[in-house]
Amino acid sequence: MGRADATLVQIVLTAADKDALLDDVRRGFPRACLRYWIVPVVESGELS
Repeated sequence: MGRADATLVQIVLTAADKDALLDDVRRGFPRACLRYWIVPVVESGELS
């Protein structure tokens, strides 16, 4: 397959917002062959 430039985008959102985000991405990039995966986030935050 070779190599290609890639961009990784990580988003933390509620399960209720997942479908709307995927619909927006499909409409915004109709011809792109995008790969995604969804994993649960048990906790998130910042340490300072």
